[in-house]
Amino acid sequence: MVSSQLEYAQNFLNQHPNTKLVTISLGGNDLLMLQDECNREENPILCKVSRLPQVALTLADNLVKIFKSLRETSYKGDIVIVTQYANNYKDAIQQLALVTIKNQIWIISRLTGVKVADAFEAMKKDSSAFNGSLCKAGFVVPLAADKCDNHPAEKGREILATTVMDAIKIEPKNQL
Repeated sequence: MVSSQLEYAQNFLNQHPNTKLVTISLGGNDLLMLQDECNREENPILCKVSRLPQVALTLADNLVKIFKSLRETSYKGDIVIVTQYANNYKDAIQQLALVTIKNQIWIISRLTGVKVADAFEAMKKDSSAFNGSLCKAGFVVPLAADKCDNHPAEKGREILATTVMDAIKIEPKNQL
């Protein structure tokens, strides 16, 4: 019985020693929980700004534990962490939160030898023609008129895949 995603990953990597790549995305749910909790407060912005440092420290601690645990398996290949992206790059609070988390990811990756796929910057660049809106750019799953889910649609997945390939220096195959 596997009790966590990390345990599952460790077991998988030990049983599949020829695995070529491990990608990780971490922090998005933590930020969404912070947003949900703070949106119920009298001053949501103050709540988010004041609680963000603890979320970032917890993320850093979790990353170190995860990377160390994965390296204790028989896996010797690349580990790539994919940074979180904003749904709206014009939202100052999203920018603050995601840049704070991204900075933690870069620091921990440098200390642990893990590569970073910077989805934050890739999505920001590619959505600039749509005023920073991933929804309007078609990068996230549409739900209703001008409303979208947080998860990537096909275009968004292509950007994320390219970002991971860039992190490990693999040329994308021609899609003819």
